[in-house]
Formats: sequence, C-alpha cells, structure tokens
Amino acid sequence: MLHPEDCAWQNYRLPTGILPQAYRLTLEAILVEGYNASGYLEIDIYSAEPTQCIVLHAMGMTIDSATAVFADGSQYEGTLLLDNAMQSNDQLAIYLEQPPVYARQAFPCFDEPWMKATFQLTLLLEEEEVALFNTQLANDTRIDPASGLRIWEFEPTPVMSTYIVAWAIGNLTSITQTVPGSLPGQENRTVSVWSSPDIIQNYQWALQSASAILPNYEALFDYPYFLPKLDIVAIPDFAFVAMENWGLLYYDIHRIDIAPGTSPLSYRYFLVADTIAHEMSHLWCGDLVSMFWWNDLWLNEASATLWEFYGASFAQPEFDGFSSFFYSTATTLPLVSDIGTATHPVIDPSSSDAENDTEVSAIFDNVEYRKGGSVLRMLWNYMTSDDYKSSKLPPDYQTAHSQDEDNATLAALEGDPFIDGYRAWLRSPVDKWMETWLYRDGYPILNVQSSPNGTVYASQRIGLAVEVTTLQGEDDFIAANVNQSGYYRVQYSDDLWRAAARAAALPDSRISQADLAGLLSDSYTLLPFPGAVNITVWLDLLGALGSRARLEYQPWSIADQQINQVHHVLRELCGNAFDSFLADEVTGGFSELPLNGSTLSGVNDRAAVESVLDIASMGGNAGLISSATILLNESYYGSVLLDTDYDMGVLSLAVSSGKATPYNIAANLYEQATDTDQKHGYLVILAGTPTASFTEDAMVVVLQLNVTLADMQEVFNTYAGASPLGRDIAWDYFTSNLNTILEKGGGDIEASFGPLISGIGSQFTDPDGAQKVRELWSSIQVRLHEFLDIPQLSAFAHSTRTSCNVMATLIQD
Repeated sequence: MLHPEDCAWQNYRLPTGILPQAYRLTLEAILVEGYNASGYLEIDIYSAEPTQCIVLHAMGMTIDSATAVFADGSQYEGTLLLDNAMQSNDQLAIYLEQPPVYARQAFPCFDEPWMKATFQLTLLLEEEEVALFNTQLANDTRIDPASGLRIWEFEPTPVMSTYIVAWAIGNLTSITQTVPGSLPGQENRTVSVWSSPDIIQNYQWALQSASAILPNYEALFDYPYFLPKLDIVAIPDFAFVAMENWGLLYYDIHRIDIAPGTSPLSYRYFLVADTIAHEMSHLWCGDLVSMFWWNDLWLNEASATLWEFYGASFAQPEFDGFSSFFYSTATTLPLVSDIGTATHPVIDPSSSDAENDTEVSAIFDNVEYRKGGSVLRMLWNYMTSDDYKSSKLPPDYQTAHSQDEDNATLAALEGDPFIDGYRAWLRSPVDKWMETWLYRDGYPILNVQSSPNGTVYASQRIGLAVEVTTLQGEDDFIAANVNQSGYYRVQYSDDLWRAAARAAALPDSRISQADLAGLLSDSYTLLPFPGAVNITVWLDLLGALGSRARLEYQPWSIADQQINQVHHVLRELCGNAFDSFLADEVTGGFSELPLNGSTLSGVNDRAAVESVLDIASMGGNAGLISSATILLNESYYGSVLLDTDYDMGVLSLAVSSGKATPYNIAANLYEQATDTDQKHGYLVILAGTPTASFTEDAMVVVLQLNVTLADMQEVFNTYAGASPLGRDIAWDYFTSNLNTILEKGGGDIEASFGPLISGIGSQFTDPDGAQKVRELWSSIQVRLHEFLDIPQLSAFAHSTRTSCNVMATLIQD
C-alpha cells in the first residue's frame, strides 16, 4: 500500500520523468476583498516510465481533491478544486504576477521553464468586468444560468512555459490598431493597449510604437508573430516594471504613458518606445525560444537588452536608438559590479543548483541583462546585416531549447541565427569564443601604451578575446574601442589620454560623441584604482566636452551622472574652483541657450539639454540661472508654458539662485506630487539650494511626528548628499534630535539611526568628519557595520586634494 510519505520530494527541481502536455483551468473570480478565486484544473500529462507518484508545484492554495484519469480504457472524471489569491490594486482588479517561480501560486503546475505545455482558460466573472488572457476569446461571452456570472472562454495557447501565463481582469478599456500580416495569406493582427478609462488617452504612443515594432521584429528575426492579437496592459504600481507574457504584455503605467502636452520631440518618447521594445523582443527571445532553466536567463534578457535599442528605432528612426546602447549600459553596469567576489559569469553553473526561490530570483541582475547584452552587441558588431539575414530559424525553433539540460547552451548556440550568422562570417566555430565570454566573469581592462618610436602596444590581464578597433588622428591621439562596441575598458598611458582630450576639444574633432562618452566613462571609472588615471585627465575631458559646445546626449548624460556623484566632494575640497570650472569651462558655451526649446530640432538635442542644465545648476552658471528664474516666474504665475523636457532643469537652475520664490515653488510642487519618482526629483532640486535657512526649515518640518521615519531619512540624506552645507546641517539636526528620531523608529536603534549614519556620514571627506561619525557611533553604543561606509569617497578625495589648482588654471587659461 502506498503511503503519502512514499512520495515525499525534497529536491527543489521536479523529477524529469513526467511532463505536462495541456492545462485546462476554470476560475470563478468574484471581486470582493481579498480577490480569492475558486476553480477546477485538468492537466494532461505524459509519463516516460511507470510511476506511483506525480510531483508538481502548488503554493498558497487549498486543494480539496485530486483525481488521476488513466488512458487504459477506463473513464473516470478527474477534477482539482483550488482556492487562489491573486494580485490586485485599486484600478486593475486582478492580474497574474508570474516571474520567475510564481505560477505555482496561481494554480498547480509544473513550474519550470522547460516543462512547456498549452494552457486553456475559462473565467466566470461579474457582469461589468473585462477579462484578458494570452490568447483571444474562443466564443462570445455568455451568462452562466447557475451562477449568473459571465463566462469567458479563451483559445488554447501555443506550447509555452508557465511563467508567461497571464490574465488581467478589471474595469478596462482599450485603444486598438491593426497590423497587416507579415506572410502571404496571414490575417491582420490587432495590437491593443488597455488601461482604466480615465487615462487611456495617455497610451497612444505606446500603441503606435508597438504597432511599428511588431512587423520590423518579424523581419529582423525572420519569423512571424503568429498570434492574432497582442494586448498591452498598463498596471498601476506593477512590481516588475514590465513582463513579457505571450500575447499579453504587462507594463507599469508610468513606464509607457505620455502626459498630455508633452512636446512631440521629447526624449520621453524614446524611453517609452525602448520599454515597449524590450518586452516585445521577448515574444521571440524567451516566449518562443525558451531557456531550459534560469541559469540560462541570458538567452532571454541579454537578447532583449540588445534588441530593445533596435526596436525603439523602429518606432521612430530619428531616435537612432542603437547608438545609445553604450550610454545605457555604462551607467548601469559599473566596472566594480563585474570584478571581485560579488560578480559571476553570464552563464553561472552554480545557478543550476538554486535551492530556493530567493536564489532563483537573485539570478536577475545587471550581469545577465547589461553584460550579457553588451557581449551580444560586441558579437553583432563583428557581423554584417547580410550574414544575419542569411540565417533562418529552423521549423522546430520553438522547442529546440527544451530538450537536453546538459547541452542547453550548445542547443541555443546551434539554433540561434545570431550565432549561425557569426559562424558563416567567421567560417569557424564560435563555441570557444562564446564560452570565454559567457562562462567567465570579469570586465577586461585594455592597457594601451605608446613608445618613443611611435609604436602603440595593447595588453590585458584577464585574457579574454577582444576585437580592438582604433581611431587614429593628428596630435598623436589614438582612441581604442571605436563606437564603444566592445565590452572592455581602456586605460591609456598619460600622453595618450592628454592627446585624446586635445583632439576631442577640436571643433572638427573626429572623436564621435560615443567615443567621447567612452573616454569620460573609462577615465572616471578607473579613478579609484591607484595609479590608473590622474583626475586631471577626467577634468581635461570635461573641458573638451565644454569646448565642443555641442548638444551630444551621450557624453553629456555620462558627465552629468559623474559630476552628481562627486560634486559635493570637489566643492568642499576645492572651494569655488570646481563650481567655476563647471560654470565657465563646461557649460559656458550654453549660457545663452533658450530654455523654451525653440532652437532645438531633434530628440537627441533635447535629451542633452537636460544634462547641460543640471550641470549648469551645480556650477552656478549665472546666465542660465537668470533666464531660468525669469521663465519659472512667468510660467508659475503667468501664462507661459514650460516645455516638459526642461521643466525640471529650469526649476533646478532657479532654486540654485538661492532665492525664496523658486524654492517655495519647488516646495509646493513637491507637496502636490503623487508619483514617487517625481516627488524624489523635486526633493533633489530642493536640496540643491545654497540658502542655509531653507535647509534648516526642511529639517524642522520632517522632524515633526506626523512625518514617517522613512520620509524623514530620505529628506536628511538627500540634503546631505547635495552639498557640504546640506551635509553639515543635516548632521547637526540628526545628532541634536536622536530621541525624536528613535521615537519615529519605534525604539529600533538600527532602523532609526543606521540609514542616517550611512547616508550623512558617508558624505564626510576628511578625518575630522570621519571622527564625528565614530564618536556618534560610540555614543549610541550600537554596532552598525553594515550601514557605515565612511571610506566610500575617501580614496577619491585623497587623489583630488592636489588637483584643485588645476581647475583654477584651466579657468584662467
């Protein structure tokens, strides 16, 4: 006799002898508090060998009964009754939130990517609700006479993984566009965006982008999207930002909306198209072609990271999206994240041994997304478009990657036209090359040195195969990694750094904006490494950026992020020299720039202006501050409309004047803001005030008992990070109000003080400041090692002290 303990299963992964073939799920969802659903589930399974146990996933639900029906001639009714709690919010009643191991929380299933099957859904809902699923309706909806609920029956899905099963239920309305079929005889497809009725008008661009991207992706991948519809759902406060469910894409409402009145040239259009394009690329890279297990996540996310930039350009060619790839990856994948003990290979063998959901979720990081995409881009740059287009997807492409776990990566390489195209071009196997990059961690640093006879030498320590592309010109400069197409940093000898900076500053410089962005990124990233780069090299390159006086969004955006990170340190160490350098040498060429957008004609120009204005605000560019202050008053108290691309820059410049009126305007906007990101943006602007009394007033306000601990800590830390003035005031108010802060934290010393010791204390750059932090630490008698990070900027500060006079010299010259 078989006992339950005989089927006990201790492994995290399921046994491989039983596979699902088809799911038929019926749910009755009455939208009351808790959003519980009850239903029936039938699963057709195949067993490769005799077994007495069927092991599958089910979590957080009540299973009332389970019956097995055998194909031996006997007929037994088999049903499974379950209770299920799904995700919900105020605007969208129910949606299924899947990745990476959550399908088991919605219905019993074989919840591993390779265990593909078809899924058929029937929903019983209240009359006023709208339901969406991966597929379209099989029949018109009808009323169930027994329950009075409306029945929604959907077509079976293609064979697919559990993590992309999705539905959405709620008060939804849509806008729709028809996209012609890409093959002879293929019917038209409908692309729709769904949201709550009150905001549906904000998604016209999302619809237009998706409709343009779909046929272009079909041409790029040389394989059709064969579902008759593609639904996009805008979800409030969606935890995953976006999700690639086959036929039913999820996006957070704020990632794909365009507010009324936004300029048609706004960079916001590119950001929305890029977000749409990332998930749509998964319709091929992930939904159609699937990984065996999560350790091959790069097949999904590295590919999508690469193709999203093409997709954004398909939506509007002016975006030239692919050229922004380096900027995007360089600012989200710093060198330090791919060195040392914390990093891992793109394909990490240890990931296949994940023993719980947390370890699986940890696989989703920037190494998989950004490094993986960068490696594929590097490979793509060695190919020609004809090589790529000459590769064809095999007929069994949909299931080719789900057959053999031991050879899953090899199967992917063999079936991927990207790799096939590279093989055809190179006329040699690419396996070894791919293994080198995907199975090893590390961010290569290419050392480029010159010799007296003019010979240039390149070397690296890691030993990864790289294609070194160079641009040479007059003045003995050489730029390696042209267009930043390779995944490696370049460390030049000092003479080559200086020559490159001089060449970059020329009006007719051959150094492109991508390569100037690369020079800025490499020099700044290597600063913390002893002896690698002198800080004056980075300053020379910033000066070259200003000398060009061009609106080039890649180098300006990178410079803006870098300056934001170290501005308060350099201001403290160098007095007014760094601010003057930013105002005169870096942004001086834009002092007369009109702030109404009238002189700008392109998306990329407008994207650069945002960074120019931010740097000008930090440096105190008098011309722009004066213009911004006047324009802000005219828009806030008059009839002038601020361009949505410039409104934050104008506000920041005006607040940096130190005057009360712009500060009060910013404070009002902060109080009125409901979006978290927008609210934080206003707070950062407020923290940039040079007026001490305004900062003190802010400290007093957030110490009131009606302000939460988290909000108070955010305000203190934001002001502390903005300037030495803000840091000192925040520290004084912090140390003078320990009891009040502890009361806000409910007596929890670690939660109350830890983030503030870290956030404010890490802004000190000298021994005296560090001593203040240690004395406070001792006085409250608690050890907060994990929060305290005083040395964060100390190495940078030490290397900077002797360089401050350089900026004064640059300004005088």
